[in-house]
Amino acid sequence: MNYEDFYTQLGKLAYAVAMADGTVQQEEIDKFRDDIKELLLPLESGADEFGIDNAFFSEFEFKSLMDKKIGVEETFESFLNFIDKNKESIDDNLKEVCLKVVENVALAYQGIVESEKLLIDKLKEKLNSL
Repeated sequence: MNYEDFYTQLGKLAYAVAMADGTVQQEEIDKFRDDIKELLLPLESGADEFGIDNAFFSEFEFKSLMDKKIGVEETFESFLNFIDKNKESIDDNLKEVCLKVVENVALAYQGIVESEKLLIDKLKEKLNSL
């Protein structure tokens, strides 16, 4: 699995959950940034040709999607398709990180609302099926 692609897709997933209620809140952005530092950077030893840790591709993707105002379903389905194509590389640790990131983003602003819960439940179902 290409980990640069994984981090890009994780940015899509986090964006989908943050946007599920119709608006990405600053608290959600801040929490995702914290999670990149606390959860993703320790996993990643690779960097691109400019020396930027691959984990930051998550943040780049998240911000890009915000700027483009891409739909929730499109970004969420993109992550699920990526998981399907790379299921042999998705271990329990990566599953846990994915769930922790989306739950943290959802909790960052007024707790988990129904639209976020639906996505999180669908993600759990997908990850448990691997």
